[in-house]
Amino acid sequence: MLTSSCDPNLKEEGFISDWILAISEKVDFLTLITISKPTIKLPDNVFSYSLVNQSKIGKIWKIGYIFLKTHRQIPIDGVFCNMYDFLGVLSGLFSRILNIKSVFWYAGGIKVPFLSLTTVAFWLNNKITTCSQQEKLAYHAMFKTPSSKIHVIGHGINRKRFSVNKTIKKDKVFRIGYCCRLSLSKNIETFIGAVVKCINLSEPIELLIALSKTKHKPDYFNKLKSRTREKNGNIKIKILTDVNYANNIQFYQKLDLYVHPSFQTSIDKAAVEAAFSNVSVLLSENGFGELFDFNADIVFNPHDSQKLGELISKYTKYPKLREVNKQIILSKFNNMDLPFFVEKLIAVY
Repeated sequence: MLTSSCDPNLKEEGFISDWILAISEKVDFLTLITISKPTIKLPDNVFSYSLVNQSKIGKIWKIGYIFLKTHRQIPIDGVFCNMYDFLGVLSGLFSRILNIKSVFWYAGGIKVPFLSLTTVAFWLNNKITTCSQQEKLAYHAMFKTPSSKIHVIGHGINRKRFSVNKTIKKDKVFRIGYCCRLSLSKNIETFIGAVVKCINLSEPIELLIALSKTKHKPDYFNKLKSRTREKNGNIKIKILTDVNYANNIQFYQKLDLYVHPSFQTSIDKAAVEAAFSNVSVLLSENGFGELFDFNADIVFNPHDSQKLGELISKYTKYPKLREVNKQIILSKFNNMDLPFFVEKLIAVY
C-alpha cells in the first residue's frame, strides 16, 4: 500500500491510519510505503517503509527497490494507492513491470487537467476506485478512462470510532458546523451568508467552521476571519484551526446540525463522519444528490443561499425533522462503514 501518511493527528489525511489498520486485518501481510513516518504502532503483519528526506528521484528508486525486494520474498498479490497522484503513478508503473494488479483510489470532486500526474496514474493502474457514480462519470470524461475500469465502492469511515454517546448540552445555543479545507470550491462564504441573512431566531446560534490548509490562501483566510468580527444579531461565527482526525469527534459532538455546502461532486468524508456521530446533516446536491433522490429536506442547491438559509432555519425550529433526517441519512450511509469499504476494495482485485 502506498499513501502519504499514517498519522491520526493530521487534519485531512488522518483517516488513512484507520484504513491501514482495517486493511491489515483482511490480509496476511501488508507492505506499507508512506511519504512521512507512521506515528502509530502498527500490527505485526505490517512492514512499514517511509520516504522521509528523499528527493523525488530518491523516492522513485526506493519504491522500486521495495517492490522488487518484497515481491521476491513474498509474492505481492495486489497494490493499493490512496489519492496521492505521484505515488499513484509509481504504484501503477512498478505493478505493470512486475505484473501485479494495482488499484488507485481517487475522489477529488473537482476538474483535473488532462495533462497531469493524476491522468498518468489513471492510465497505469489496472483499476480505479471512487466514491460515487457521479465521480465515475466525471473521470470517464476527464481522463478518457473506460467505464469498466472504474469501480464505485463508496467511502470508508470508521463508524465505530464516531458512534459514541453525545454529551448533554448545558446551554441553549444551537450549533451548526462545517469541516473542510480552505478552498473556494468548499463554498464557505455562501454557507455563512445563508445563515446570517435567513435565520432570525431568539435563541443564540453558533457557526463552527473547522478549517485546514489555511496557510495556502492567507488573504482568503483573513477575509473569512473578518466575518467572525461582524455583528449579526444572535449569531456568532467561530473559525477553528485546531481540529484534526484525532480530536474531530469532540467537534461533531458539539453540533446540532452539520451542513455540507461544497460545490465538489465527491462524497465528503466529514459529512459521513458527522452523520455517524449522530448529528443531523444537510448536503449539497453536487456530491450527494444521487444518493438521496434530491430530497428537498436533505439536499440543496449549493448556489442558492436563500433556499439553504430557509432549510437551515427549518431545522433549527423542528427537532422531529432533525431526528427523521438522521434515520434517512444513516440508511444510505450504512454501507460506508470502513469494514464494508475494505471488503468492496478487496473484491475489486
